[in-house]
Amino acid sequence: MKYLEDSPLALTQAELEDGHAVNITSAYLAAAEAVKGFETLPEDVPKSFIYTGNGFNQIVVPAYVGLGIGKSASANWIEGASIYYGPKGYT
Repeated sequence: MKYLEDSPLALTQAELEDGHAVNITSAYLAAAEAVKGFETLPEDVPKSFIYTGNGFNQIVVPAYVGLGIGKSASANWIEGASIYYGPKGYT
């Protein structure tokens, strides 16, 4: 994702979609695969999916809006997965 010196709306469609593929889609699909693996493990084995990030899901920096979009979207599906899978002990 490129640094935007001007408008936060300067990303092309291709650049925006590339950022989504990296920050949202790939992590989402990796988490789905992790859950499939978790379901094959004994109950007493800890099961965690780790997605590292930064504050861009809460802090808006116009020059990095493309990254913020990705972090915000990922924060949403991660929270949803945490609520759904938390009772199973998945973190």
